[in-house]
Amino acid sequence: MNFLPVKQARSDRQKLLIAILMTVGLTAILLKTNLPQITAFAISSSAFDGIVTDANKLQSICNSQPVNQQLGLYHVIECDHDSRGGIYFSTGKFSTMDSADSYGFVYRPNPYGSYHFGSDIYEYYPMKGEWYGFTAGKRS
Repeated sequence: MNFLPVKQARSDRQKLLIAILMTVGLTAILLKTNLPQITAFAISSSAFDGIVTDANKLQSICNSQPVNQQLGLYHVIECDHDSRGGIYFSTGKFSTMDSADSYGFVYRPNPYGSYHFGSDIYEYYPMKGEWYGFTAGKRS
């Protein structure tokens, strides 16, 4: 405890408060605009585009269980090629006692989602061109 200053100067406290407020503000802006994920997807989009344009690659990835495929910066754990046109790549799951949510990216989503990832909740947000981020859920 000897390394902590006993008394801080007023200007030091003001600088610390300003730094904290700037950090919280910048974090809120980044989360609200989804900028980190949009940037990471922009870096990875060519890998995803290469899969959806090659039917053989898409078939081999979506039919393998577990998927276990690295596409750019993302590790795809599930894939579903929806009969209504959407191609879904799940990059993660989140579960609680009463719900199971998947999230990832979808190419040309349909408004009803993919039953593979649940039919209760689907949310889409634009990423790049015809690519969208998605969250899907199953509620008990």
